[in-house]
Amino acid sequence: MGAAKPGRRAKRPHPADLHEAKQIARAVAFSTARFLGRGKYDTARFQTLAEARAAAGACPRTMVYAITPEGWTIPVSAEKRA
Repeated sequence: MGAAKPGRRAKRPHPADLHEAKQIARAVAFSTARFLGRGKYDTARFQTLAEARAAAGACPRTMVYAITPEGWTIPVSAEKRA
């Protein structure tokens, strides 16, 4: 998001985005899944988001997921990875 223009209020984040950010912050682990083709994936598990981001690199076929204490997986978008 860019800076708000003078005289305008800054755009409020969507409630779903706030919820997602809270879930990512309380994650107990992170995983990556790289699509290899024909329904096959290369998956790995990491303790920190930094480790998962490093493993994902700039590959557009790799997804990073946050894992909550309940076992839910939340996708971490590329903008939140950077």
